[in-house]
Amino acid sequence: MGKPENKADVLEQLYAERRRLELLISRLNDAQLQESGVMAAWSIKDIMAHVSFWEDRGSQILEAALHNRKPEIFDQPFDLDALNAAAYAQYKDRPLTEVRTRFYESFRQYATLVESLSEDQLSNPNRYDWAEDTPMWQYVESDGTHHYREHADQIEAWLNRSEE
Repeated sequence: MGKPENKADVLEQLYAERRRLELLISRLNDAQLQESGVMAAWSIKDIMAHVSFWEDRGSQILEAALHNRKPEIFDQPFDLDALNAAAYAQYKDRPLTEVRTRFYESFRQYATLVESLSEDQLSNPNRYDWAEDTPMWQYVESDGTHHYREHADQIEAWLNRSEE
């Protein structure tokens, strides 16, 4: 998908990719959701927790943007692998019911924040000094739209391997 033209496009793409991810997950029973090997040693439950973790981080960024302040997480070093490892460690032993609930709650919160942003807040690359010329829609693409697509593709590939 290309650069969204406006807020409606951002939301349309976000919801479309999330629906695809949720549809794939809804086809599976609890045992399948907890089976490792979907993405290296990760299960779909682990992916769901990982997605929630990044939505929570994204929500912190969007909340700060709504209130014209720098997100506190921008004061911390950014190490993608370390963050992913920490998220995995934090959630790997949590029960599926808790992870599933959080998966849907974190998206509702995230989507509500995206919807709350104005057109200018989403698209103006110069609005926030702390964003270093990155418009908020790119954060939404990274933490949401693209992320959902990436993990839906992985789940789909795993399902195809499982059906062979």
